[in-house]
Amino acid sequence: MKENLSHEMLTENVFYDSVTGTFVWNKKGKNRVVGKAIGRKHCKGYLQVWFNGCFYMAHRLAWFYVYKKWPNQYIDHINENKLDNRIENLRDVSHSVNLANQKNPQRNNTSGYRGVSYKKRIAKFHAQIFVNKKYNSLGYFDSAEEAHKAYLKFKEQI
Repeated sequence: MKENLSHEMLTENVFYDSVTGTFVWNKKGKNRVVGKAIGRKHCKGYLQVWFNGCFYMAHRLAWFYVYKKWPNQYIDHINENKLDNRIENLRDVSHSVNLANQKNPQRNNTSGYRGVSYKKRIAKFHAQIFVNKKYNSLGYFDSAEEAHKAYLKFKEQI
């Protein structure tokens, strides 16, 4: 069904406000009120929109609406707010860049910082980041905070 969605069909029925990131109906229909905001929160925290017999993730639909083509890869929310679908907050990125943008460490992380692990053998904190299918070692540090600063500095350059 998603392949059947043309840009013309979308813009004919739905208006996307790129400044606020909201979708509203612009054509009356069954269970449709013109000007009414559409979308509901998905179980993973993203906004999804029911249209043309399918659910669409609002951030991907916003990309399609503005650029008239589906994203090549993953849509990343720059500010990490899954409900902020303003076009300025969205970027088409690789899977590894999208993962690097996650805020919280994994559940099994013992340092409390993303990208930082403690190396007991040398009594140091190791900072590393996975980008473009490759682990990048950022060095060993005396504190988790120092290692995290190195991680964040590298992350800004991505």
